[in-house]
Amino acid sequence: AKVESGRLELRPEKISLRALAHECAAYLEPATLPKQIGFNVDVAGLSFETDRRLLKQLLLNLLSNAVKFNREDGSVNLRAQVKDSMVVISVADTGIGMSAEEIERALQPFQQIANTYSRTSEGTGLGLTLVQRFTAIMGGSFAIESTPGIGTTVRVTLPLRLPTP
Repeated sequence: AKVESGRLELRPEKISLRALAHECAAYLEPATLPKQIGFNVDVAGLSFETDRRLLKQLLLNLLSNAVKFNREDGSVNLRAQVKDSMVVISVADTGIGMSAEEIERALQPFQQIANTYSRTSEGTGLGLTLVQRFTAIMGGSFAIESTPGIGTTVRVTLPLRLPTP
């Protein structure tokens, strides 16, 4: 509701992306076990100023989708690097992938893609919508590359310092 009303206040703080990434990975590890999904975190000792709670929710949404829509013995890779005063975070999976039309639908609030995985997976259909909005609020950009049957890579690019209002 705060996102919709524009009342979401940013709380800038210096964070360790490595610590936050490992915290999110540990939280989701139990979900990887039934399908034996490999989880790789390749995040340098990177610290930057951002809103920790928004970034954590953003990462949890992306990683949760990457696990939920993955295949047995698949993998999830979380990587980050600094490029031109920006942090580029990517979450790549070897899951079911999406067509361009499915990506467009997944970015609409409360929409889910109708396929075998979505019928067996719980969710509100807000994950990617929130990722997109949180990224914009933090002054960043968001992109999805996906191929049906191959997997999906989501890239979030954020400034090293939150924009001042």
